[in-house]
Amino acid sequence: MKSILKNIDAIQLGGFLISAFISLTLIFTGHDSISSALLGFVLAILAQLFDIQKRQSDIEERILRSAAISQTLYKDEWLLQRIEQIIKDYDIVRGKWFEGFRLRANSAINDCYEIIHGLAEGYMYVGDKSPFSFGVLGIQYAEKSLKAVTLSDSRFWDGVYGENYLKSNETAIQHGVKIVRVFMNSAETLQNMEASIRKQHDMGIDVYVLATEDIPKQLHDDIVVMDDRYLNKTEFTGSGKVKEWKITIDAIEVEQACRKFDSILRAARKPAWLSNTENR
Repeated sequence: MKSILKNIDAIQLGGFLISAFISLTLIFTGHDSISSALLGFVLAILAQLFDIQKRQSDIEERILRSAAISQTLYKDEWLLQRIEQIIKDYDIVRGKWFEGFRLRANSAINDCYEIIHGLAEGYMYVGDKSPFSFGVLGIQYAEKSLKAVTLSDSRFWDGVYGENYLKSNETAIQHGVKIVRVFMNSAETLQNMEASIRKQHDMGIDVYVLATEDIPKQLHDDIVVMDDRYLNKTEFTGSGKVKEWKITIDAIEVEQACRKFDSILRAARKPAWLSNTENR
């Protein structure tokens, strides 16, 4: 019974009910029963024809979509192999008895869809130790400038990840990239970071400091803008820990970040231990 109802289209059912209603109404109001039945029959046929036309249109649309996908896959053997394997494996998983496998397969495909769609929109989120993070991958593509605001303290900069990140900074400087970094933290923390900040200054980074107490909270942001066209923004949890990084090349977001950096830089100052000639 369920399979029969499943195959009945809503348009077919609606057309049948409407035609039957009109026929019965005409009969009960005194109209000729044969004419009323014929009218209902004609209406049912029209509904069926409309349903066939709609189904045909849906089939044509699917054929066109399939053809467009086939053309894309035909041009990319690497993509074709993987899509083929995903379809075969997904079909096998759907046939297994354990529902957990099907749920995991659906989740994996959704994850892939969301990641690829995000990249097409111009952004991606990366987690800790990701090979696609800015410090590992993004900075390699810097050509002219890095504008950075950091909320990290010495525990980060003196750690393994911080040390590796500074090595990539040093390599970028050697390739002619100008790096400006504003260290934003409490006044006390900034004092305790003097060694870390000096190290970056000696490396060739243009360093500034800014106490969080001296600037509105809406400007407390951890960002890196590369060549004014790429933004790496740190996302924090409610407890203040790093959750993930958002990397985007969206022109509007990058422009907003550039304006925010300029506002922060205007409020920042050179560290007191630098010579007067370097102070603003």
